[in-house]
Amino acid sequence: MKLRLWPANEKSLRKMAKESKVLSMDKIGNWIIANFLIGMERAEKEAEAEVSKNRKSMIEQTNKDNLGIFEAIPGYQHYDGMWFGEDKHITYRPLAESIIDRFQPKSVLELGCGAGSLAWHMRDLYSKCKVVTIDGNPDTSRSPWVNPDFHFIARTDIPVSLQEDGVPMKFDMILSFEHFEHIQAEQFGVFFKNMKDHAESGAILFATAATWSYGAGNNVHCNVKSGQQWRQELTFMGMSDTGISLLTESNRPFNFLLKNTSELIFKF
Repeated sequence: MKLRLWPANEKSLRKMAKESKVLSMDKIGNWIIANFLIGMERAEKEAEAEVSKNRKSMIEQTNKDNLGIFEAIPGYQHYDGMWFGEDKHITYRPLAESIIDRFQPKSVLELGCGAGSLAWHMRDLYSKCKVVTIDGNPDTSRSPWVNPDFHFIARTDIPVSLQEDGVPMKFDMILSFEHFEHIQAEQFGVFFKNMKDHAESGAILFATAATWSYGAGNNVHCNVKSGQQWRQELTFMGMSDTGISLLTESNRPFNFLLKNTSELIFKF
């Protein structure tokens, strides 16, 4: 980091002394010292600003009692989500590109992230975006695609709260793919509140919900609805349907079957 002193060299100092009868050499010396001290103060402030810019912020989950739940218990999330190999991981990249191109979010919270592939690609493609992920399955922490500094284990159907440096976190985009159908109907209001509490005013919700039943006995897809029913419910909760559609056969991840899922892009 350079220190700037004005005048910048001896020649300019001599010119000032020649042009002004007021400046004695003592005064010029004092002026140089003063400028040096000003320069040092400026350098210190610039260094502090640089440290502040590069400082790793502290993101934490405040309700420590929400520890998630292993997916061996039916009715929550898809257990094999964390076992994505490279061949499946790469299928999330086109969707990440589509989201970034269309919305260019600065901050994203993904609920029910599974192995974290979508978040990984979003960070890789768009470093300006802060992406935080939550999943109820503790095993997801072992996924090679999650960032441990931005990944939290918590159920999304009971209260969850995130803070950054002691301040409640807000995001301009909430993602939740193939997750709505795993939330018990009686708990969906809590899940919705978790989304809303972390959403900036006007934030975008981009979600999909499977429309097919899965699992015997205690149904893993325990809250299956049609796309129209989900739209009605989100509208009733005060959200606005954007009318935007992004999912196509060319950008869908391997486990998104367009004929068996509802695409929901709403605004808080």
